[in-house]
Amino acid sequence: PWLSAAIARGTMPLAPLQLAENNISVAHAVELVGALRAGAPSLRELDLSGNPVCGVEEGGKDEFSTELVEALCAWVQEEGTALTSLSLVDVALCGLARDGNGSYQSQAISLLVELLGSGHGPLRSLTITGCRVQEDEALDLGKALSKNDTLERLLADRTPLAVQQLLCGERLNLNGLDFSEVDASLMAQLLVHNATLTCADLGGAKPLAREIKILSDSFARCRFQLQELSVAGRLLGLEGAASLLDALKECPLQVLDLTGNE
Repeated sequence: PWLSAAIARGTMPLAPLQLAENNISVAHAVELVGALRAGAPSLRELDLSGNPVCGVEEGGKDEFSTELVEALCAWVQEEGTALTSLSLVDVALCGLARDGNGSYQSQAISLLVELLGSGHGPLRSLTITGCRVQEDEALDLGKALSKNDTLERLLADRTPLAVQQLLCGERLNLNGLDFSEVDASLMAQLLVHNATLTCADLGGAKPLAREIKILSDSFARCRFQLQELSVAGRLLGLEGAASLLDALKECPLQVLDLTGNE
């Protein structure tokens, strides 16, 4: 409370505000956001990671609440808000704490989907790892991102996604990255809107047959004219490689690397 009061008076010089792992409750987090709206209009970075700001604690209470996310969304949509980076890592955003306490809830993610789907706003970076988002909400999130022309970076699961690069870039380099099925679903929703992609490097040392299948299923709906593709080392197998090539049969491929896909 004392921090919120000081911020509200506008007397604290705020650079990035790092408040991770401070056991901040829902009520205190909402109070904090109210104070930031009043006293820190130029704040650009806020990190509330590792706090029970959605009402679910590890080994403790399970009182899921969207109040903090509602307050954040309202603030971000205010004209003149300068916040460009928001981190909500391991805050039980989908109702599940790090130890599994709680139950899956989609309401908070739906609020973020609505925010991002508005297509504009100050946010350039959003980190929500540990949220345990499920398939349906991941698809909704991807669709919302496809309408957003300002968010540059999203980290929802294992791999940071360059949102605008996926939407309209000419090159996609995921070489060596251990992206998840959630990451792949999000990327697929963005790539179907990309009309300029010509080179994609999806190679790496770890098998990602299921993840690349999610991407290849979307390739059949894509408008880009891919010329170079590498999936080296991903152990797609015969069926996975055949599915990928079938999805790209309309593309003018000039370079294809399938090594290490026995």
